Amino acid sequence: MDAIHLFAALLAQRRRVRSVEYSSFPAYDDLIKAGLIEASGVVSSMMCDECDHPHDSEIIYEGSQYGYYCPDLGFIPKPRPELIAVQPNLGTLTAQIAETLACKRRKSSPVDKDTWRIGVIDSTAGVVVLYLHPTLQGAQDLGDVQAALASEVKFPFGVILTSQGELTAPPFVTAQLDDVFSFDTKTGKLKAVAELRAIA
Repeated sequence: MDAIHLFAALLAQRRRVRSVEYSSFPAYDDLIKAGLIEASGVVSSMMCDECDHPHDSEIIYEGSQYGYYCPDLGFIPKPRPELIAVQPNLGTLTAQIAETLACKRRKSSPVDKDTWRIGVIDSTAGVVVLYLHPTLQGAQDLGDVQAALASEVKFPFGVILTSQGELTAPPFVTAQLDDVFSFDTKTGKLKAVAELRAIA
């Protein structure tokens, strides 16, 4: 799995994930070095696969060790390194995209919740605004995006980048992050592989 596909897979989960599940991918270190993913404490839960009925279990700290309770087996201790959490750094991602595309009117914080304005680019047909939202695959995602866009300056053209899902918030179109960008391992930067003006 290359870096941009790995990043998109992490982003699509919409939560912190265990580092050990992804650190074996060569692209993992590239994303860490680029600041696109970052460590974030320990995960809040994990899947118990010790018993005959796999279940999600809350991570607790008890008796100077981390672990979780299994209804069948009791307390299952886990070493802290197996519980280290990582998550995508959306601030770094939007900044890298904005830099790559020489965007104007950038914003370094979310417009609302998980919706980010990356910036605007000029085109012969008019200004194109770019946004990022982790996923666009359900009514909640679409509602969040529409609520965020309601407070934004209106533009006739725009693209919402996402890791998963194809719902749209007209007049903007939706594009998959890994269809539009690749990750250059030599420079540690994103590179556009599709023309966003044409997509818009």
